[in-house]
Amino acid sequence: MTIGRSVVNVTQKARGRQPFRYEFEVIPFTAWEVPEGYDKLLFAWERGSKLFVTDAEPVRPNRAVFWKQFLKQQVTMYKSAEGFEKKDFAFKLQSVKINSKGHEDRKTVAKVHIDLAPFCTGQLNPQPVEKSLQLKPFGKLKVSIKACWLKDANIDPETMTELSGTSMFADQQQEEYEEEALQEQDLSGFDRESDPSTSGRSMESIEVDGNETRRKSSRNGRKGKKGRSSRVPRVPDEIPEDDEAPVDPEELRRQQAREERKERRRKQQEHHLHYDAEECDEPPIQIEGGVRIRKTSIKDYLCCCCQPSVQEPRVAIEEDQELLSAQQKANLRRQHHDR
Repeated sequence: MTIGRSVVNVTQKARGRQPFRYEFEVIPFTAWEVPEGYDKLLFAWERGSKLFVTDAEPVRPNRAVFWKQFLKQQVTMYKSAEGFEKKDFAFKLQSVKINSKGHEDRKTVAKVHIDLAPFCTGQLNPQPVEKSLQLKPFGKLKVSIKACWLKDANIDPETMTELSGTSMFADQQQEEYEEEALQEQDLSGFDRESDPSTSGRSMESIEVDGNETRRKSSRNGRKGKKGRSSRVPRVPDEIPEDDEAPVDPEELRRQQAREERKERRRKQQEHHLHYDAEECDEPPIQIEGGVRIRKTSIKDYLCCCCQPSVQEPRVAIEEDQELLSAQQKANLRRQHHDR
């Protein structure tokens, strides 16, 4: 963590705001209503010094452009008593032209600002949300936005209930199901206190696969130790009586509902990767990731020790490797000479 980020976290905590780490995934599907005069356009996602871009794709005759990439970045979101603080990002369309030196010149031709705080729901793997945005001064943009709360985020215990709504709902459903099963169980004729043979210890009898199983609990009601259960051996090839019992309609309804939810989630995931065929001529598949570009700042003009541009690190690494190999050769010759 940088010094600047540490200072920001301390300042936000002093204001009663808790930091949460999120990973945003943005899939730009398409942009349409692009006017004449633009041959290639790329999608840019920008905030401050952070800039993520896709590859430039050609504008089709119907004045629409389609991308085949997604973009990801991790963002620190701050939450107060009212909710997550507003955090605006810029979605841009940039035209790309090759200059006389062979480099790409990018120029922003349309953009829109969007607040990504409403997409933070506290879920580890939420469903993506598709949005159609109006760009300025022209065009429309269709994107998919997904905000995943990272597991290693610093969680405030007071906000744990609010952030775990999905797990609480699942626990509630499980408790209701167990309560119904307990109410349906027939416990008539079972009286442990009146039975003299169980004085000093308790016994309970249940049926498992059509056979009686007797379980002995601990003496004198001591807790923390479980008694062993002795099961009556079954006859080989015996068919349990439970197999002949009729199917519970309520259980069948629950099972069908679970299957429907699984099928609905599967269709939503497929829809996340493919956009509507009626709006797109050739629906591409999102299979690649975009890149991050380091923006030029005032440090590049004041200090010569700053990081190079995106295209320079590979050259610098190759030069370092050549220098290292030359040093290794010199060391080997020196060792051979000493021997």
